[in-house]
Amino acid sequence: MVLAGHLGKSLRECMSSVDSREFTRWKAFDRVSPIGDWRADRRAGLVAAAVYNVHRTGNQEPAKSADFIYKWEPPAPPATDEDVEQQVDSVFLPMVAK
Repeated sequence: MVLAGHLGKSLRECMSSVDSREFTRWKAFDRVSPIGDWRADRRAGLVAAAVYNVHRTGNQEPAKSADFIYKWEPPAPPATDEDVEQQVDSVFLPMVAK
């Protein structure tokens, strides 16, 4: 999908117009000069770290670019019916018991 976005095409257009040989070459190019949002995040982290490090006091540790890059976490797995029932019980059972 990153390649399709980089080429300004939909995924379907990219799959129909890029053969396996060209795709392999794009993969090799990506290893040398990465494409995608993470590269922009890395550059922004480098700038943020440079600004921070210029303004830090002598006793503060220097920052690294990775300190300023948001770490995306996968979404939580969907709750099961049992999980929802337990959550509802934990809220409402104490009210009923009174």
